[in-house]
Amino acid sequence: MFGSVAVPLTPDEESVIRQAWADGATQGELSRVSGVSIDRIRARMKDQLADLPSRDRRHGSTRRTAPPSPAEIAAEAAMIRADWPESRWLGCDPDEWRSDDQA
Repeated sequence: MFGSVAVPLTPDEESVIRQAWADGATQGELSRVSGVSIDRIRARMKDQLADLPSRDRRHGSTRRTAPPSPAEIAAEAAMIRADWPESRWLGCDPDEWRSDDQA
């Protein structure tokens, strides 16, 4: 047999997901509140959660968050740059970045 074995949701996971779905949560929100990956939720929506009412594909699109503030962007950029090798900060050739990463 090929592929992975389907892992059913626990009763607690299923309960949390069903309640959040009824409250209008998106799949991403379902994943966060239940601790279950989106891929697993999508798979279980084909069997264990198949009885959940379907939704318009645009559901939740009006609940988008506001764009990040300049301070939030700066903080995220700083977190990303924290993993950069020193040579990247010193204006070295991009090929040298790779050699620093491999060292």
